[in-house]
Amino acid sequence: MQNVVAVSAQPHIPSVSSTCVGSLEIYLYDHQRLSLPDSCGMLHCGLLRISLADGSGWAEYEFSDGLRRLDLVRWASVFQRLKGLTVQQALEYVHVHRQNWGHTRAQLAIEALHNYMIRQSESADSLLYRQPLTERQFLSDYAQAYYSF
Repeated sequence: MQNVVAVSAQPHIPSVSSTCVGSLEIYLYDHQRLSLPDSCGMLHCGLLRISLADGSGWAEYEFSDGLRRLDLVRWASVFQRLKGLTVQQALEYVHVHRQNWGHTRAQLAIEALHNYMIRQSESADSLLYRQPLTERQFLSDYAQAYYSF
């Protein structure tokens, strides 16, 4: 599982088309199904997927807010504002609202958008970035909660 890391000195990423964010999916991993130790009980881990007409970007998150339960819909509601924006507009929106969103959500969105841009710069035939059936199966088997918007 990856930590959400700051995206600072990014390598040059080619410009992307003016395709707009169409849908978003957020998953909250199930600690029991993943057999995580009890010490991780306050840790919220999952994955954000941002989809556009020509691809998608993924990023994992991990944070603790001192609570055992996370209201995923409420926590993820800020991402809804990215729908209909181009990648560049979405990045700018996140930067402007970073303080209100908090570090974790802002970095999660930035990382997923950068992942989309990097994937677009790769060959369309690359098997490396295709979402295999096993990945979908993993998400359905190990997600405690899921929200699509």
